[in-house]
Amino acid sequence: MTSLLLDHSGVIWVAGFGVGLQRHDSNNRSLWLRSADLQANSPFSSSDVRSLLQIDNGEIWVATHQGGVTVMDVQLRAIGALQVRSAGEAVATSPAAKQAPPPFRVTAMVQAGDGTVWLGTDAELYQFGSDGHRRQLRRLPHAGGPTTRLLAGHDGSLWVGTMDGLFRLRPGVEQVVRVARQGGQVLYAEISAIAEGPDGDLWVGSSKGLFRVAAGERELRRVEAEAGAELANPSVIGLLFDRQQTLWLDTAVTGLHRMRSWDGQRASFERISQRHGVVSRPFGANLISDARGRIWTHMYVYDPASDRLHELTAADGADLGTGWFYSYARTHDGRLLFGGSRGILVVRPERFDASVYAPPLLVSELSINGQRVSAGGILAGLTLAPEQRSFSLTFSALDYSDPGRLRYAYQLQGFDPDWIDSSADSRLASYSNLDPGDYVLRVRASNRSGAWSPHELAIKVRVMPAWWQSWWFQLLVLSLLVAMVNALVRLRTRSLRLRQGELKRMVRERTAELETLALALQRESAALEESSLTDPLTGLRNRRFLTQHIEADAALAVREYESHFKYGAKLREDAGLIFFLFDIDGFKEVNDRYGHAAGDAVIRQVSERLRRVFRDTDYLVRWGGEEFLVVARSTPRAHAADLAERARAAVAEHPFDLGDGRFLSRTCSAGFCCFPLSTQHAAALDWPAAVNIADAALYAVKGAGRNGWLGALSAGGESAEALLAQSRRPLAEWMRSGGVTLVGSAPHDGLAEAGFHNAVAGEQVRSVSASVEA
Repeated sequence: MTSLLLDHSGVIWVAGFGVGLQRHDSNNRSLWLRSADLQANSPFSSSDVRSLLQIDNGEIWVATHQGGVTVMDVQLRAIGALQVRSAGEAVATSPAAKQAPPPFRVTAMVQAGDGTVWLGTDAELYQFGSDGHRRQLRRLPHAGGPTTRLLAGHDGSLWVGTMDGLFRLRPGVEQVVRVARQGGQVLYAEISAIAEGPDGDLWVGSSKGLFRVAAGERELRRVEAEAGAELANPSVIGLLFDRQQTLWLDTAVTGLHRMRSWDGQRASFERISQRHGVVSRPFGANLISDARGRIWTHMYVYDPASDRLHELTAADGADLGTGWFYSYARTHDGRLLFGGSRGILVVRPERFDASVYAPPLLVSELSINGQRVSAGGILAGLTLAPEQRSFSLTFSALDYSDPGRLRYAYQLQGFDPDWIDSSADSRLASYSNLDPGDYVLRVRASNRSGAWSPHELAIKVRVMPAWWQSWWFQLLVLSLLVAMVNALVRLRTRSLRLRQGELKRMVRERTAELETLALALQRESAALEESSLTDPLTGLRNRRFLTQHIEADAALAVREYESHFKYGAKLREDAGLIFFLFDIDGFKEVNDRYGHAAGDAVIRQVSERLRRVFRDTDYLVRWGGEEFLVVARSTPRAHAADLAERARAAVAEHPFDLGDGRFLSRTCSAGFCCFPLSTQHAAALDWPAAVNIADAALYAVKGAGRNGWLGALSAGGESAEALLAQSRRPLAEWMRSGGVTLVGSAPHDGLAEAGFHNAVAGEQVRSVSASVEA
């Protein structure tokens, strides 16, 4: 070390070779960081702390992200570690013993009323004795995924919060049971906070709102709120009953709340963080109250008595890296422990108070008319000559502990009606084009805790007038302006009266013309809009019509299926859509041999026959050339084969009149796909994918000999991603893999080889995953 400096606030600055510039706040006696031990074989060689617990014998159990639990004494010295062997034995080792990689990662800990300690891991619970042996007693799995919170209830129950809902282990029971919502509905949500009220009610904070399990009951009930007094965000990540049994809540986005009232039916909440201007961030989730009633996390401390909210930063000693939610504890002697990526933040709350340092305020720069000038003597006053039209003043408070949190405000008395707030990044007061006269520029600053310093600046400012700013010159100019305005008003009034009569007549005539034109324009706009959505040859809809309407129908179908599989909603038989693609067989020959007029006649007659098969509520679209797309809405997928056969027969059974006395017989090929194709993963494939599958089925029919149909009724897959990957394979490969259920027309040699039966004839429709010999 080469130099030391003690500044006005009591901060010691240290500089030297290899140490750079470092800072030590000798006033901070309340917060310090317990970092990792330097010895590689120490049980606490990793500082990433994810869970904390002090048990009855005073030991502090520390779970890290790397796995395992370090056992510390009250002085936070590592005295052993907790491990689970393959045989199920817990072993306590000394700090010097080399540790094997632990087999599990602990995410929550709690000590039950019988003295045993429960550890929560990714999908299991471990029970340990709290004696010197720390022996594992039992291991129980649960179905909720990673454990987030554990709470030992007064009735002996163990409440388990997970990433996928709330579970309960009753005394004397060996099975962890899910706690359902009222009516048996399952709550699939991340449980972030659990607190037991003074009346035995259990309060549960989740990603889907605040819930309650009344004492003696087994169901979760949503906590409703009064209108205008709701939580600002439904995701509750922290809960705490303080010494006065007031419920405090933290939400994921809008921060700290206080429950003002609860009548057993509805609650009302006060938004503390928002009232203090803290938005778009939580309060810290890890809510703890101290002996003075203050509410703590590793990010903030709030004092209800003074209604003061203080943010904890490295300047306060809260330099724990990334502070983790769910990692906190209060020791028997009143210390608060918070886990983070750099270790354990230790807080002695009785020693903590916001900074009371009153920093002095200095002028650092003065500019007049944009030119920098000396600021010496500025405190005695500033006089601006008539040609000096602007000035700006830069100021700074001498508090280096956390300068980014300092606040500034300034006011030019005689010009500004109130104080103007300024941040630490904009310490500048600038004024221009001031009227001649006397002003006082006042500047004030706060310390890092937001307390305003009494050391304010008060600088007198005098602006000298120019000759044209004297009172007699201004009075003369005002008199001339009044006379000119009076003359102009008289002339203008006369001209307006003459024009008034002429304008009234013109308005009446023009209004009548515009009404006639507007009515004609409405008729033409309606006709133009209809023509833009209609195929001129067939009168069917075109692709533009489909793209404007199909998204809403597809979204409704997906929502119905997802509600059925996720929430148990009743599924209508005709929920969903069926996409049909029809193609006229051998149409190119019609154009080549009989001419395009004959081809147009065939296309028009095919469209009429499709109209007779399908309903008015279905979408009939000319897809292009000789192809037609039909979207059957609210149609059971069991009717898909029947509709495809009826459409095929309507085209094939009667010849087409070419208009010149000649008749021509033609058939069609069809492919269809039900939507959503996967009832379990409804959103995996969108409607363009369904059209592509119908198109692939259509060309499979054409390749097998035409005059038939093939369709996809349903598809299965382990996940939405797997189903999407299968749909991108050729249809033949997908068919052979057994992942899609198809149905085809028969007799048809090409389709029979793939293992399909005639659905129209009443034979059983089989999946191609079944064997051909079945």
